[in-house]
Amino acid sequence: MWWRVNLALGGLFALLLMLFGYTKPLDSLPLHPHCNSTVMEGFAKEAKELHSAMDACTDSCNLRENITVPKTGVNFNERDKMERDMQEAEIWRGLMLFMTAIPKVKEIITDSSLKNHTDKSYRHIRSLISFLKGLNGKQGETMRTSDLAQATTYVQTMKDFFLYYFNFVRWKVKQYVKKVCQNTQR
Repeated sequence: MWWRVNLALGGLFALLLMLFGYTKPLDSLPLHPHCNSTVMEGFAKEAKELHSAMDACTDSCNLRENITVPKTGVNFNERDKMERDMQEAEIWRGLMLFMTAIPKVKEIITDSSLKNHTDKSYRHIRSLISFLKGLNGKQGETMRTSDLAQATTYVQTMKDFFLYYFNFVRWKVKQYVKKVCQNTQR
């Protein structure tokens, strides 16, 4: 009778070894969903589509006043050395500039199709904000007015507005997300 118990335990051990012996430990866990590069590619693609929609724009795309947007030029050597908190604050400031600019743009323009594009860009930015909050971003970093002035420029056309937005997403936000994800994987 004891040999049946040994045989049963041996069978159970063999079964457990087959089930758990061939699985990989923690390495097989999926990446943080926000670190999936296709998500950021989707945000960049939507921003590019907003900019491309302005290609056929005529005088109706001219803005009667200057609209403040964040500067989008990137020195990658300096940016790589920049602390994550500094990059994060820059991203939130830029997003808030775009969020406050959209209602101003909407007041200025009269073409209804352009208003649809501004509505779409507003929804796009809100989605991007939600995405970044999920990435563990801290919204609403406080800043001095002088800091804000150093990081901005002005646009006078819808095409330029969406170009700056596209470049902001493509260069600054995408690089920030990449940096956060690299630090998360370590």
